[in-house]
This record gives sequence, structure tokens and C-alpha cells, in this order.
Amino acid sequence: MLVLLLLCSIAIPADAQPRRVTSPSASLTLVGSRDDGLIGATTLTFATPADAISVTTDDDQRGVHVEASDATDWFLFDLTSGTARTLEVGTYAAIQFPDIGTRPGLALAGDGAGCGNTSYGTFTVNSITKTPEGWVKDLDTSFEYHCSAQVNPVRGRLKITRPWPVRLSVANSTTADTVNPRTDTAHVAGTLTCSRAIDVGVSGAVTVVRDGRIVVGWYGVTVACAPGASMAWAADAIFPAGSHVAAGWARVDAKATAEDPAYGIAQATDLDRVWLRRVMV
Repeated sequence: MLVLLLLCSIAIPADAQPRRVTSPSASLTLVGSRDDGLIGATTLTFATPADAISVTTDDDQRGVHVEASDATDWFLFDLTSGTARTLEVGTYAAIQFPDIGTRPGLALAGDGAGCGNTSYGTFTVNSITKTPEGWVKDLDTSFEYHCSAQVNPVRGRLKITRPWPVRLSVANSTTADTVNPRTDTAHVAGTLTCSRAIDVGVSGAVTVVRDGRIVVGWYGVTVACAPGASMAWAADAIFPAGSHVAAGWARVDAKATAEDPAYGIAQATDLDRVWLRRVMV
């Protein structure tokens, strides 16, 4: 009964799925026309790295939201395929975002100008690349937008290129872990890999049974991870004072977490039953 409780009672909570935000390699071009309600007969071009462009994709990967600015201009651009389909290659007839329901949507605003819910337009996804998770990695789309039902449109093109997501793996050591009853700590260790250079936090819990009670110690450490190598990590889990944890079997949970600038939180987990060897320091 205690063994079952030990294996099931302590869990590291999963982080809520974030919206994925990045400042990617990107460009946004806007070509106006007379009386278009937004920029008039001029052309605006935003492109990284000279200009600031941030991109947010919806968790369901149906929408892309862009903020672009330079020294003088600032614009917001939104497109979505609607709730009836995911974003794929093709042409979409759109109404004003976000009043879309199942229909595709578009929105463009900036420099103090915005458009009402009578706006409409079309956009064409010329090409799109997605990660194995279905996240938008690369996107090339052209569009035509009629602000507040103006006859003359703003035309434009959006291109986004993002790196592949960070991949992590984490493993516990099953032979090097120790416990010190005097300090109420357990020393745990393991290895970590990453697909590109990034700071990775390794944290978790060491769970033991002591005198019929479940006792949990928590640990955390940050590793400057380098791709192409197995990186060592080690940390001391701290138990409540007076636990006097002894040598024996323990459950070790490990979670590796990194902030992927292109897609949000990257994670990997490991769970092992390990023998804690007693040391007295």
C-alpha cells in the first residue's frame, strides 16, 4: 500500500500550454491605395532585424497575429482560418477579425487608424511549414484588405521563418544518488540533452517513505545546455527539517524546462525508482 502511494501520490504539475511568441525572421509589406481608410497611396515595409516584428500563433494553430514597428510606424495584423479548418495552403475569403465564428478573418490597424466590423478581404497562404506538433514554423501569405468596406484595398504580404522547436531530454542517474540524514538532503544527478544552446532548468521531487509517512524533498538547478553533448546535472533535494531520511528506495521525478523564444515552453520529464545510498557529511 505504501509503495503504491509512493508511486502515485506526488506529481509535478504540467505547465499550462502557452501561446507561442517569437521575434522571428519576418517581413510585412503594406501597399496602400487612395482612400483605403488606413495608409493611403504609400508603401510600408517592415523587416527584421532592422525593424521589430513579433508573432503570436494561437494554440489551435488557426491564427497568426503580428505586431510590426519601425522608428515611425506601428501596425497590427491578424489572420485566421476560422474554427472550421486549420491554416493550410489556399485562398480564404475573410471577414473582420475577431467577429468570425467558423469563418476566416482578417484585421489590420496601426498608426492611430482602425477598421470597423464591415471590413472584409481575402488572403492566400502561398506556403506553410509546420512542426510535428502542428505549430506554424514558416508562413508566406499575401492578402487584400478592405477597411470598413472601402472600395480601395490595402494589399500586402507577410513572410515568417522560425527555427525548429527546442528538443530536450532528461534522465535520472540510478546509481549515484545519496541521502544525508544529518542535513535532510538527498543528492540527485543525471544527464540532459538539447537540440540547440539554451539555459535549461532541471527541477523535481524526491519522494521516500519514512516511518510510514510519505516525505518529499524538492530540488532545482539551471544548466547551460550545449547541443550535441550529454550534459551532466546535479542538485540537492531538501526535505522538511527533522525528516531524518534514511537510505532506501525513492522515487525521483525530473523535469527539464526551457523558454523556447519561438514556441514557448519546451519540456521533458523522467521518473525513476532509485536507491539512495547513505552518506554522512
